[in-house]
Formats: sequence, C-alpha cells, structure tokens
Amino acid sequence: MPPPAASIRQGVSGAVGKSVLKLSDCLDGAKVVKILSPERHCRAKPLQSDGNGPVFIEEMEKFRPDKALTVGLVAKLAPEYVEILRELQGKGGWIRMPERQEAIIKNLKLSNYVQLYEDEKRINLSLMFGLMGEDGFKEWSAEIDAAGPEKQQAFLDELAANATTDEGGEWLDEMLPDDPEKIEAQRKLFESFTEEEKQKLIRQGQFFWQFFFASFYNFLSVMIHGQKLTSLVPQAMAGDDGALCKAIQVDRRLLSFHRSFMDRHMKAQNDGDKELLDKIGYRLANPGTRGKIRYPGLYMVFSMLEAMNWLDDFSHSEILDLCDKAKLDRYQNRIEDANYVTKRLREYRRMQETGGLSMH
Repeated sequence: MPPPAASIRQGVSGAVGKSVLKLSDCLDGAKVVKILSPERHCRAKPLQSDGNGPVFIEEMEKFRPDKALTVGLVAKLAPEYVEILRELQGKGGWIRMPERQEAIIKNLKLSNYVQLYEDEKRINLSLMFGLMGEDGFKEWSAEIDAAGPEKQQAFLDELAANATTDEGGEWLDEMLPDDPEKIEAQRKLFESFTEEEKQKLIRQGQFFWQFFFASFYNFLSVMIHGQKLTSLVPQAMAGDDGALCKAIQVDRRLLSFHRSFMDRHMKAQNDGDKELLDKIGYRLANPGTRGKIRYPGLYMVFSMLEAMNWLDDFSHSEILDLCDKAKLDRYQNRIEDANYVTKRLREYRRMQETGGLSMH
C-alpha cells in the first residue's frame, strides 16, 4: 500500500524525527527478495546507522523498473522535480532544496541519504519500502518467494498497475499541498494514531523521502554532467577527484555527510592541496543549474528515463505521450510532435557530450 499522505507529510511540520532506522530491522540479512522483475533480486545486509537516518547496503543486479511503473513514476514525479528545479534557477542556480523540502530532511533526519549514491539499487529499495512499508514489503517478498514464475509475474504486474493508476498515485499528488486546511487535517490525522503506528509511518516516510531526494539529485546530475551521482560517487570513492568535484557541484551535502568525501576534503586541507581545494571551491561557487536550461521540464523527463535505463527504448511518440501525462506544455518545450522530440533529444545528447551545463 502506498504510504498515507499523513505519514510522509509530517516532516514538513517538524512532528517527527526521533527514530533511527536500519534495514536489518526490516529484513533478515540473508534473505533474498525479488524487486519488480522476477529475474532481478537483492540481498540485503545490515549496516550500523550513523544517527542521520536509514542506512543499508545490499547486492543486486542492474535494475530497470517495469515500463508501466516507469511511466507512472515519471508522470507523477517529474512535475514535482521541475517545480524544485525552477525554484533553484530562480535563486541563481544554488542546488539546495527549497525550504519545505529542507525541513523534511531536517525533521526526518535524512541527511545521510547521500549514501544511497554508492549504489543505485539502494535508491530502488528505498522506493519499495516507501511504497509498501516494512510489514507490507516483508509480506509481499514472502509471497513472491513462495510463488512460482507465473504467479510471481502476476504479483509484479499487479504492483506496477496499482502504482500507476490515478487512485494509486493520489498519495503522491497530496504529499506537499499548499492548502493550509489540508495540511492541518493531515496533522490532526497523524496525531490520532498510536505511538507505535506513528513510528511505523515515520519509518515508511523516511524511506520514501530518501528515494525522493536521492532520485532528484541523481536525475539532475544526468542533466548537468551526463552521468548519475550513482556513477560519480563510486568513482570519487575510488580516488577520482574529478568525479568528486562534479558530484559536489550537484549535491554539496556529500561534503558534510558522506564519509569518503569528508575524509578526502579534510586530507586536502591537512596536506595543503591548494589545487583540489580551489577546484572544490569553484564547483561550490558555480552550481550546474546556473547555466541556462532551455527546456527544464523536458530535460527532466529525459534524465529520469535515462537514469531508469529506458530512454533509448521509448519511441519518441511514447516520450511525447509521457510528456503529456507529466503535464508539460508542448509549446514551451518545443515538442509539438514526435519529430520535435527527436530534435530536443539530439540537443540533450549534445549538451551531455560537450559538458553542457557543467562547469569544467
């Protein structure tokens, strides 16, 4: 079941933030669970929390969501992400979440979501826990494990279908309402729950918001650098300072909450490594979104599809239909028909190949 809006929205009001979550609370570390496609799996391993939110690690094959689920996620999330992106551009390109989203990170203690960049599969698993909750995910994975191939596929098809219906997506539409009356109604609903129920909802909300923020910056990195943070961060951890500088240009929280980035920055300071410190300072002073993004909504859709490994497998007519579902204005994005999508996609690829918005 998708999380009730009340459980996720509490981060805005500051009503939560006391619980520390580990994946080992939710799954046996040796249990194999199927994720969205019966031929792909994840093995979860417990990892101690550092006190800044849920922490987990697992091994899983390359992940690609079901196509219907991909359409649903892009259609629902792209408008939210584009709104954030436009607000960033209005602030001169500083890649810091707007006030409401920053409040969620603070109140739900999610600053260590940056650890999800070490492996994209962590982001995917956060989505699953956010959609189903811990109990729901355990029950679902048990059913999947016990079922034969045909029933497994039926389970997965049903999950994808439910997640992409209007009814199934209402929780996402209502996450951040501007209507004070709705916000107050959700606050009162949350306060009516028992403490145990509140903690379960908080934990579910933590997982969803980890997915939300990590995905946004991952998609934004594709738009700016042509590479995901889930590619740049492992490169930086392996000693690539160029990848480190690119990554912090997208999400500067890495320098404060990711141990490898913190250690490398401290080493540069202790060693007097002026060259690297100058590069870090330059990246922080020149956010990638400062450059002119001609079609932010369309490029966000492109980057989301690319990050989910679907961009090359969608026809340009399908992309146009998806843009309509995401409520993108065809005229503003110069995509009156599929031929224009082809042109815009060519421009998007050229931007990535030449460095595009990236500050070198």
